[in-house]
Amino acid sequence: MNTKNKKLKIAIAGLGFGKKVHLEALKESDHLTPVAIYHYEKKQKSILEKETGLDFFHNWEDLVKSPKIDGIIIATPPESRFKLAKQALENNKNLLLEKPVSISSSEIEELQRISLINNLSVCVDFEYRAVPLFLQTKKLIDENILGDIYLVKLDWLMGSRSDPKRSWNWYSLEEKGGGVIGALGTHAFDMLNWFFGESINVSGKLATSIKKRPLPNSSDLNDVTSEDVCLANIEISNYSSNLIPCQVSLSSISKMVEDLV
Repeated sequence: MNTKNKKLKIAIAGLGFGKKVHLEALKESDHLTPVAIYHYEKKQKSILEKETGLDFFHNWEDLVKSPKIDGIIIATPPESRFKLAKQALENNKNLLLEKPVSISSSEIEELQRISLINNLSVCVDFEYRAVPLFLQTKKLIDENILGDIYLVKLDWLMGSRSDPKRSWNWYSLEEKGGGVIGALGTHAFDMLNWFFGESINVSGKLATSIKKRPLPNSSDLNDVTSEDVCLANIEISNYSSNLIPCQVSLSSISKMVEDLV
């Protein structure tokens, strides 16, 4: 297809980050245009078509087989991403995937294999690589302005889930891809790889600090199995003879001092 002067037509799966962030970004793109939105509940059809002005699909097979769609952004919860992405690739759709791409590395490798066989583009939304401050840091490292790197320490401490009264949802379950590693760690490890090189050895400690959360609109508590703290030790190869030691601290339950006074 000649796309020199033609915008690629994109569908979005996911009504949270997908609708809030990806849809708005597509509206500003010179190369892409949103044409459809997917949700598994058919009852969302009239609401979403009115809100977004896009065609609505509630059947995934109908969407991936549509000749009017060139690519798909999949921003659903992690548990469903592999199945949706696999069907999309098998129907020759290019993809932008939210992270974590899937629940297991073997599923990610399968998606990679299918995309290579079908000569399709698959990208992962590591948006921090586009942040000006990080781009400047990358430039300083690449131009050796910082000199030799002997130690890397990355602390990413957030309080988004520090309130024990925050409702239980899929993020609370390890088996559904919830937890601070999927939310923050994927970005942290990607940036370390981008900045410094390949991670060779990794060890760490995970903790679930808030072990129960209330169900939505209820006082009943459900168990939390996903981690909200990760302490990792990493050795990074910068393709020289020395490995760079790296410490990473991730938290989604850390309160800042100003929150306590």
